[in-house]
Formats: sequence, structure tokens, C-alpha cells
Amino acid sequence: MLNEFSEIIRVVADPLFSKLCYFKNKTGFKTYDHNNDWFDHECVEYRKRYLDALNKFNLNKTYENRMVLSEHKKYYKGMVRKK
Repeated sequence: MLNEFSEIIRVVADPLFSKLCYFKNKTGFKTYDHNNDWFDHECVEYRKRYLDALNKFNLNKTYENRMVLSEHKKYYKGMVRKK
């Protein structure tokens, strides 16, 4: 009885909470697979630019890197809100 209940909860909850973020394909390139239909190739590119700028800023916290990070973050977040 408990196993049946657990299985029902799992079947209902899995589609609601599943999200595949990063994985490596056979060629070694990172691919982003998102469950939302609106998260398209443009979103992936903006996200990559934002994360690259964030990593660069975290390695070298200069004013220029901070400004670049701020610009990329603004464009990425604005584009996600728009979609």
C-alpha cells in the first residue's frame, strides 16, 4: 500500500520538478536542455555570455569586469522576463 502511494506521488511529481541543466554530449560541448518551451537558443547564448562574464569577474574583480558582468546580466535577465 505504501509502495503504491509512493509510486502515485512520484508519477505526479516527476514532470513538475524535472529539470536537466547541463550535460556533456559526445563532442564535449556543453548543451543546455530546459523543460520550458520559451527557453530557446537565444536564451542559451545570453546565459552563456552572462556566466562567462560572471566567471571572469570572479577570477579578476576589476571595475571593467564588473561593468561587463552588469551589462550581460541586464541583457540576459531582461530577455528572460520578456519571454
